[in-house]
Amino acid sequence: MRAVVLDVASFWPAWAVAIVLALVLWPLSRKGVRRVGAIAPLLLFSWLTGSVGLHFSGWDQLPSAAGDLAGPAVGAAVTAELGIDVSGDLRLGPGTGLLYEVTLVRRGGATGPAEALERRTDENVVVQLIERPDAGWFESRGWEVSISRALIWTLSVEAAGVDVDLATIVIASLAIVADGEVRLASPVGMVPIMIDGGVRLEIPMTASVEVIGPADVPAGWEITDSGFRFTGEGTSTYVVTVAEGATLVVTQW
Repeated sequence: MRAVVLDVASFWPAWAVAIVLALVLWPLSRKGVRRVGAIAPLLLFSWLTGSVGLHFSGWDQLPSAAGDLAGPAVGAAVTAELGIDVSGDLRLGPGTGLLYEVTLVRRGGATGPAEALERRTDENVVVQLIERPDAGWFESRGWEVSISRALIWTLSVEAAGVDVDLATIVIASLAIVADGEVRLASPVGMVPIMIDGGVRLEIPMTASVEVIGPADVPAGWEITDSGFRFTGEGTSTYVVTVAEGATLVVTQW
């Protein structure tokens, strides 16, 4: 990210101290006291590596954190609808506390930071995450989005590539337009899933699944007129529809 420049520059007091120290110690180094002369360069190097390390760790006190986004508290909501439209990569998984959080993937890219459009009723929240048009210094490779485990989610995702972990999140439906990997928990009710892209779908061994369309499935699945079926435990089922031209690989865990 170009914002690493802002993070490094934010440590300017350290650079000032190192420069003053170098000026003070320079006469001693001229006299042959080599160890003294190495103090300032070592200090500069330490501050540089430290600030870059904090940048990659996503420390929220740095200027680059201005590109991140924190949603509201869950409140009384029971269900939520989340749409994500991002030109770069997306990591989506469980969070804690807030309804959602978005942090930038601290790598270079052309993806702008997120902005949220929200609409809330008594028990439902609708959120759309889109890219800001004025990315400025905050372009990155993509977003890392975390969502609350306390709600039942309707999810719609469009991205360049995805790494989605919903193994601890209950979903009412899921639509993926991207390439990547998706891990699911056991279904609750009849859960529709739409796949448009090259996706590896990981489901629990006990989950029932109906696949409509072409797919690569584990051995032992039943072949149907429209695709494949696996009968697991209970009456809940994932109904997976594979779009024309998409490729789906299903694995069980």
